[in-house]
Amino acid sequence: MERNKKAKVIAIVALIVGVIGLSIDFASFSNVLNIQSSANVKPDNSTMNVIFSSAESKAEVTEITPVVTPNSLVATNGIIDNSNDPTISNLSATFTEPGQTAVYKFYAYNAGELNSFLKRIVFENVTVQNATKVCTASAGTTDELVQKACEKISVKVKVGNEFETSTGKTSITGHSLAKKNGEAVVATLEYEAGANRADGNFNVAFGNITLNYSSAD
Repeated sequence: MERNKKAKVIAIVALIVGVIGLSIDFASFSNVLNIQSSANVKPDNSTMNVIFSSAESKAEVTEITPVVTPNSLVATNGIIDNSNDPTISNLSATFTEPGQTAVYKFYAYNAGELNSFLKRIVFENVTVQNATKVCTASAGTTDELVQKACEKISVKVKVGNEFETSTGKTSITGHSLAKKNGEAVVATLEYEAGANRADGNFNVAFGNITLNYSSAD
């Protein structure tokens, strides 16, 4: 009788241990499923890499020389930074009269393994001022006239068929860039034709322009 009792106790303990083991295995299996499911839902930016290039192929550049109208207009070369979101900086021109433009043309190239979606065109403020542009009168030019003329000077950005100014919308949907493909980017500094004229030269500097991309629309 005593032997039978011991056998029953051993059988019950073994059953309990087996149930606990199955519970642990199931919990581990569930965790694996949950982790894998989460990984499939979240956008994977690790293989997304959009850069600014000089052509519609992967040819990274550090500077962009603007095309100016008229040829006498003085404008700085744009500086490219691809270390994070692609950015162009150092955009400025010394204007003399309405109708003048400085045009920076380059490309956004998707060098990654995923299609990318343009989410925002970000117009940053000039570092030393809380504004997207700063107009500075040259020697002998009246500052009040420069500030009035400054109201009609803008930066406009076109990415493929997407067009924005610094006062434009803050988010973009449905704009995709396929992997291993590029599209034209054009940044234009413009002194609007017919605008108020200053009585001399003046410089206009703009903040950085950054394109934000995501692997999910």
